[in-house]
Amino acid sequence: MKKIVALVTVMVIAATFCVTSWAYDLRTVSGITAEELKVYMHKDVKFLAEDVVRICNENGISAEFVATVMRWERRMDLNNFFGWMRSDGKLMRFDDPVECLEKIIPLIKKNYLTEGGKCFNGYTVDAVSLMYNNSDYWREKIYAGTMNIVNSEQERKSEEAAVNRERTENMIKMEYERWGRMLDFCK
Repeated sequence: MKKIVALVTVMVIAATFCVTSWAYDLRTVSGITAEELKVYMHKDVKFLAEDVVRICNENGISAEFVATVMRWERRMDLNNFFGWMRSDGKLMRFDDPVECLEKIIPLIKKNYLTEGGKCFNGYTVDAVSLMYNNSDYWREKIYAGTMNIVNSEQERKSEEAAVNRERTENMIKMEYERWGRMLDFCK
């Protein structure tokens, strides 16, 4: 019985730290910084982290999702990080990497993540994949990559908060002790 209680407790704790990809709304702006995101980005596109975060924040779209799509869809020779095609079915070429981000991220938001958009099916990776790249492989890679970033950052920030709380408690304790010594000295 103790083992079952322990297992259930561990599962509940793990569930509180994990956001499932089935429920993760791709319109979530998490507040991740460029430096934090850069850790998870493919080496070819790390230099774009600041622009990714800025443009995603401006458009209300998950930078974690965008960074993951860029990992799988990038064509460095074309400055095309999303596998975006022209109407004739050929990959688009962009003059500048930031131009690609500034044009395509708002289009992803408008077409895939806005009710009434021409490719709208919902706000999750699963919903976007139906019209973006309807393969199980793509969907699984995008799920895994996006959720790895989201959950890792939540866990890191949770651990960071615990360390900060402990530091604050120690500082308060030291101040109490110092003031106590000072009061003893004044007697």
